[in-house]
Amino acid sequence: MIKAVFFDLDETLIDASLCHSEASRMAFKKFDINYDEAKEKTQNCDFCGMRIIDIIAARLKALKIPEQQAPLKKIAAERERIFLKLVTQKAKLLPGARQALVKAKVGTETVAVVSSGTRKYIKLALKQFKLEKYVDFIVGSKDVKRGKPFPDCYQQAYQQLRPKQNIKKNEVLVVEDSANGVKAAKTAGLKILLVSLIKQRLDIKPDWQLVSLEKFDMALFN
Repeated sequence: MIKAVFFDLDETLIDASLCHSEASRMAFKKFDINYDEAKEKTQNCDFCGMRIIDIIAARLKALKIPEQQAPLKKIAAERERIFLKLVTQKAKLLPGARQALVKAKVGTETVAVVSSGTRKYIKLALKQFKLEKYVDFIVGSKDVKRGKPFPDCYQQAYQQLRPKQNIKKNEVLVVEDSANGVKAAKTAGLKILLVSLIKQRLDIKPDWQLVSLEKFDMALFN
């Protein structure tokens, strides 16, 4: 029986894809870096679900730009500033997201949002779409040493359950949209639901799959 649900944020609950691409482009431009070239050189990389700072680092490495010319932390900070502003203007709640959170809240003991985004972004998104009351705690990019596809974020979230509740790993459901997220959850030993309209190449198969959160129902997992 599922007793806790961990939701990913980007492209699972929130559509902020345009915000992400625009913020990256603008931040790179400020540091005189060709974003299109960086994107082209990393086109075979699967960045879905990964932390922004890890994505930026990979793209700068592909361009072979020295740290002095392109300081990673400064670029990431500028991108975050731009991104958060864009989120308030362009981000959208995905179909079925609110209803899925409500069903998880009613049907389990704990609901968390576990994201590769910063805590500031997670809190902003939850507040903007009035979702805070459905979420018991959050885990963000800076709460762990390694981002997805490593399992750290889901291990951290599970550890936050343990002091208060005797919930086993097979009683935790992770809701994700990416192959990297599936790998992170599975490596952490948790159950995984992949929600995606797009057919993805998966090295590790999820326990369940849906095309939309509009189909989400706790009865599917119990």
